[in-house]
Parts: sequence; C-alpha cells; structure tokens
Amino acid sequence: MRRELGTDRESRAGARPARRGEAGEEGKLTTVMLTEDPTGDAPDPYCLTGEEADALLAGHPWRRIAVLGDSVAEGLGDPVPGYPDVPWATQVAQALRRQRPELAYRNFGRRNIRAAHVRASQLDRALAFGPDLALVACGGYDALWPSFEPERTAEELRGIITPLRTDGCEVLTVGMMDLPLPPESPGRGFSTRLRLLSRVTEVIAGELDTLHLDLSHHPAAELPDLLSADGRHANLRGHTIAAAETVRRLGRRVRAAPEGPANSVAAAGSSEAADSGAAPRPSGRAAGEAARSGATR
Repeated sequence: MRRELGTDRESRAGARPARRGEAGEEGKLTTVMLTEDPTGDAPDPYCLTGEEADALLAGHPWRRIAVLGDSVAEGLGDPVPGYPDVPWATQVAQALRRQRPELAYRNFGRRNIRAAHVRASQLDRALAFGPDLALVACGGYDALWPSFEPERTAEELRGIITPLRTDGCEVLTVGMMDLPLPPESPGRGFSTRLRLLSRVTEVIAGELDTLHLDLSHHPAAELPDLLSADGRHANLRGHTIAAAETVRRLGRRVRAAPEGPANSVAAAGSSEAADSGAAPRPSGRAAGEAARSGATR
C-alpha cells in the first residue's frame, strides 16, 4: 500500500486509521473476515475468505506478532462498504489468531516518520515484546521526498531487521502498492522512488533471509477505487487486498517449513532460496546500488 504519505497537517485532515477491531496495548482483536461480498455478486477476486485463510495458515507456528513502520504499518485508510473496518496488519493478525487463539499482537506503527525514526522509537519496544513474527513496512515516508537516499534508508532497514532476526524472529518486509497519485498531489517522481525502495527492501530481505512481499506491481494497483479521500493512503479495500497477499505469502512459508518444532519455520528460508535458485544478494552499500540498477521507471 502506498498512499500513506503526507505532512502532519495533511494527515490530520486526510485518511483516518481504522479503529474497530484494532489491537490495543493488550493486543485484543475482534473477529473479522478477510473479505466480504461488497456487491451481492461475486467476492473480490483479490481477497480471501476466512475459510481460505484458514487453509493457508493451518498449523502455523507464530504466537507473538509485532508490526513496525510508518503509516502503512499504523493502518491509515478510509472505510469501504463490504470490507473489514480494520487495517491490513490487524486482518493478518486475526487470520493467524483463528489458528492460535492465544496469539499476542502489538502494532508499533506511526505515521509520518522516516525509517531512522522507526528504528529509534519502535525497535527496542518490539524486541522487548519478544515477537516470533514481525511485519516491517517503512521507508515510504523517506521516499516521499526528492532527497530520498536509498543507501541510507537501506542501512536503517537493515538496522531494524537484523536484531529481530538475531532474536530468532521471522520477518516479513513489504514493498508498497504503487497506486497512481491524483494530478493535484505533490510528490513528483514518487512512483520511481517508491519502486526503488521496494527493490532495496527486496535486496535486504534476500541478504538477511527474510520473507518479502512485493506489492509494487500488484494488478490491483491499476484499479481506480483504491485510494482514500486524501489521495495518499490506500482505502480499506486496498488494505484487505494487502492482507490477503500477506496471508498467501505466510502460507507459502508454512508449507515450505519442515515438520518439527514451531521455530522450524525460521529455518525454511534457506531451503526456499535454494529451491528458487536465487543468487546471493549484495550487502552493505551494494544493496542500494543494486536496487538503483534494477529500478523501473
């Protein structure tokens, strides 16, 4: 999801965070479905029913989920009739909780902050929470500005992910959906920078053996009705699509994991990379340079 960006003044007047069913300090969630039928006809083809999510996540090992990042992580977005009135990360947590009712969930995301601020203000609290699965969605606020430095953002992302991985936490990073900005919106060149950020994040995910979900080329990004009224945040249909893709990605990890203790899922990353034939990823400053050379538009 992409339209999560703007100034403090703009965000106060723009898309609101979804409230009903969101996790608070104790991680309490209401029961929601990943999709409903918004028209009375066919369900949204990009989304999942609760039963489909159950089949994908059956036997998953995760018990404590943390979300870190900017307003994409926080969950800004306008409601859409027929779709859950909660953000994508909460929908994912609810789908996981259907398999493990004891699952704990904390969302540390905050709007309008750069990756460096995410690292400084959220990482220690997330580590103290002790997650075994972390969803990391940040860097978009960095990419809003023409001064975006992919190498610097890459180092901050690496600084967030590495301690989580060292603690044995599975990490899923997100490349945000590249929705078209309305003509009157600021942020010239943002689409190019956003795709560069997605590539940087993908490189780091390969380097640190994490999961990565690339939504930047998702076909739903071409739909005309995924933006909130502020023109920057995805609405809750977009959130629900992102939640469904996250569940699909986690489901592939569950199926790739060998049978055994819960923490065996963390060991599946190496075998997944070997099966895909992926080449070793560049590290350090080379991540930004590789991303530059691979960026589109």
